[in-house]
Amino acid sequence: MNISPGFHPRATGGLLLVVGILLIAACLRTPITSVAPIVSHIRQSFALSTAAAGALTTLPLLAFALAGYRAGVICRAGGNDCRCAAARR
Repeated sequence: MNISPGFHPRATGGLLLVVGILLIAACLRTPITSVAPIVSHIRQSFALSTAAAGALTTLPLLAFALAGYRAGVICRAGGNDCRCAAARR
């Protein structure tokens, strides 16, 4: 393999990973944060109680927590191949 000097595949891959995570986070932030301003409209439309509306805003956070825990378990259990396969599911 002919690699030019100054090119480090491992460092470049890490940088791409960080950029990818930041882009995904930016895309996921809007749907999660946009629920709170319209909770009153959702409550009226679906006749939800205050507790149900609070649970509605909490569900995405719980889903992220569960997915984050699952990602940690997957990372410890397998290598990069395992993580890539899990990300495609």
